[in-house]
Amino acid sequence: MELLAGVLILLVLTDLLLTFGVIRRLREHAEKLTGLQESMVGPSPTAPRPGSAIADFPPALATDGSTVSPAELRSGTRLVAFYSVGCGSCEKDVLPLTDRLRAVEGSGVSAFVIVEVPDDSEQSGAHVARLTDSIGAMGSVVREPFHGPVQEAFDVNVFPTYVVVEGGVVAQVTHRAADVRFMESVRKPG
Repeated sequence: MELLAGVLILLVLTDLLLTFGVIRRLREHAEKLTGLQESMVGPSPTAPRPGSAIADFPPALATDGSTVSPAELRSGTRLVAFYSVGCGSCEKDVLPLTDRLRAVEGSGVSAFVIVEVPDDSEQSGAHVARLTDSIGAMGSVVREPFHGPVQEAFDVNVFPTYVVVEGGVVAQVTHRAADVRFMESVRKPG
């Protein structure tokens, strides 16, 4: 009986050591992934390139009832922001996004926030509602499924992604709202 108890204790201690090793490795990987995500400030390999024209996509219905179409992106200065429900970096970037939009409010810059919504859950609906409230009259929020038509037209699969479009041509792509830059001619009136 004592031998059986000794073997059981040895197995439990071995299991604990292995578990601690796995946890340590998971933490190391999580730190590496966090560092990689934070260091990614340039455009993703699949994002549109500055100087490229906007691809066609079917008109998308915004939460306020308006539509977003390629024709709207081909005139003036537009900011197209791509978010995803459950994306921590997207949540953190809502305030900097609204700050950037307030800085150019009344200048003619329009913003379109495309939100990738994986399902029709209450959490997804609440996320879209919070984003719509934050953006307010400064822009329109479009709800899209995973790899929706607007996301596909812009070839975006990293979130958040911000695309500044001037006259139908991509002027800038970034993954941080604080890094969004508009033309010098776009200034807040007053």
